[in-house]
Amino acid sequence: MGERSQADWSEELETNGQVVFTTRPRWVLKLLGVIWLLVILQGLRALTSDSTEGSIRQVFLVLFLALAVGGTAWYGWRILTHYPMLTVGPDGIRMGRNRFLRWAEVRKVGLVSGGLGQKRVPILPKDQSAKELSIDQSAIKDMPGFARWLEGVLAEKRAI
Repeated sequence: MGERSQADWSEELETNGQVVFTTRPRWVLKLLGVIWLLVILQGLRALTSDSTEGSIRQVFLVLFLALAVGGTAWYGWRILTHYPMLTVGPDGIRMGRNRFLRWAEVRKVGLVSGGLGQKRVPILPKDQSAKELSIDQSAIKDMPGFARWLEGVLAEKRAI
């Protein structure tokens, strides 16, 4: 759902009462591509180094390799199980399976920040001591469009 348009999100919300955004496979492949590239580069550097430098680089290689294997398994599981990263429903916004913010508790949708595949949209709660929900591009490709759409949904919920 995160690769689709605002019109598709609105239609899904009307039809099913909620929009479920799962992990975007393209975003994951780019992220894992960078991680695995680091593993390969570190492996090549470890092979071409002398013994003193090589042992330090081998430690980094093991760390990068553990990160790559763990990240691949983690995101692979999320893609295969269609893990719900974000759910916009009739009662509020849910991040993952645990974090939930009711529409009545939402103060506003913040400004899009970040860049180069790392954009984020904060959902700011009315309660200043509560933690904001931060939505990133792992679930949605068009972050500015999503922020506008979510502001519209929030305005509709407040009008009710």
